[in-house]
Amino acid sequence: MRRARALAVAPEADDLPPAPIGDNNPPADPFEAIRVHLDDLVTEARNWADGTAITTDAQADEISRLIDGLRKGEKVADDLRKQTKQPHMDAAKAVDERFKPMLTAADRAIAATKKTIAAWLELKERQKREAEEAARAAAQAAARKAAMDRALVDETNLESQERAAEATTAAEDLAKAARKIERETVAARGGSRAMTLRTYYTARLTNRRDALFHYVSAQPEAFEEFLLKLAQADVNRGVRTIPGVAVDEDRRPV
Repeated sequence: MRRARALAVAPEADDLPPAPIGDNNPPADPFEAIRVHLDDLVTEARNWADGTAITTDAQADEISRLIDGLRKGEKVADDLRKQTKQPHMDAAKAVDERFKPMLTAADRAIAATKKTIAAWLELKERQKREAEEAARAAAQAAARKAAMDRALVDETNLESQERAAEATTAAEDLAKAARKIERETVAARGGSRAMTLRTYYTARLTNRRDALFHYVSAQPEAFEEFLLKLAQADVNRGVRTIPGVAVDEDRRPV
């Protein structure tokens, strides 16, 4: 059976009673005071919110006072949380402000020098590609010559056989050299790790209609969530008629 009781007023953190003079107990802990108070209110809320409908104005008034007490207690608790956290936030901010100039300068210097080294690495990449193409072309030409020499070899002519073998070895050596160049990485190696060029890809919208139809088909759930977000923003502004959107109504106590 429900048992309504008088609700205590939420204590203000600064208004907690001090310990009596001569008392060896420490002052009341604001956190514990508001925790005990809110625990009492939550227990009372369980007493009312038990699935049974209220039947009288007096019960409604009692629940209204309970909600008011919970709101005020919650505000006191949140204010105390902010008050307790603020010195730590101020200290963290002071640390950030102290380090910010040197970190900003270092970031700016890194960005500028990376631009400088990027130009060098791009030059080395171009040179590497040119070397790859030249080595590949030389290896292919040597392979064709070796194949021709082998096709024309005279089994009765030792010099002809030696010439074909030398051409084959030369072609194999050039192919190995080309593969070595291909495997090489262009990098600046002066630091603790090698700096290389990395390729980044950035999406850029060129046709909104095509992109729209693509994502409606490819990610319908994500697209629906996006549409609902837009619709709810309009509803919050007072719009009640939106094509393709139903605006549901429900009433809640405030």
